[in-house]
Amino acid sequence: MSIENNLKRIADALEALVAQKAGADVKVNEVVQQVAPAPVAEKPVAPAPQQPVAPQAPAPVPPAPVAEKPVAPQAPAPAAPSMTPEELNNALVVEFRRLGSREAIDQAMAELGVTSVNDLKPEQYNVLLTKVQGIK
Repeated sequence: MSIENNLKRIADALEALVAQKAGADVKVNEVVQQVAPAPVAEKPVAPAPQQPVAPQAPAPVPPAPVAEKPVAPQAPAPAAPSMTPEELNNALVVEFRRLGSREAIDQAMAELGVTSVNDLKPEQYNVLLTKVQGIK
């Protein structure tokens, strides 16, 4: 049996199920014909004798998806660290010059539970920099 014949049988069965369950006007055969591979020259094969096929119970159809209410946009999850320790240090030097002292930077680090930039976890780099940049 050729691939095209198998695809046709599958498409017919799917079309019957779709029509039965959903009452849809979609023709599965049309979709299958659009994606079916080009016919390949095959050696002629004598058709296999058809055996009666016992009716099978249709496969259970999952329930239709329930329309969800629109969800308000959520804050993006913290991204992977986007800077190296050296880049963080350079950015903190710029902030030090802007602020004129180190006390505010030390206080921001204390809020994160560290006393040195080297004690920070990479995911805390942006948090510290944001805190320091927010200082007036």
